[in-house]
Amino acid sequence: MSKALLIISLACMIFLLSLQVVYYFSLGYQIIQILGELLTIPSMLFVIFAFFFSLINVLRKKKEYLLILGINTFTVAICVVATISDYN
Repeated sequence: MSKALLIISLACMIFLLSLQVVYYFSLGYQIIQILGELLTIPSMLFVIFAFFFSLINVLRKKKEYLLILGINTFTVAICVVATISDYN
């Protein structure tokens, strides 16, 4: 279970970070916008679910979920920083 969660967490992190880079450099291709709109909300929901799931497992002393918790914490932090910096 933790290996699948790790792979999907890495895929979501790569997708969300690449989406931030694409919007930072203002690449406005239609296919990028369509994929961004279709996949952003499900990937963010998975990141938030995986964050709480791994947090509960880390609190239960299961150390194999520490990496997943770190990846999801990093992903949420980058998304929050990108959102806040977009408003300023």
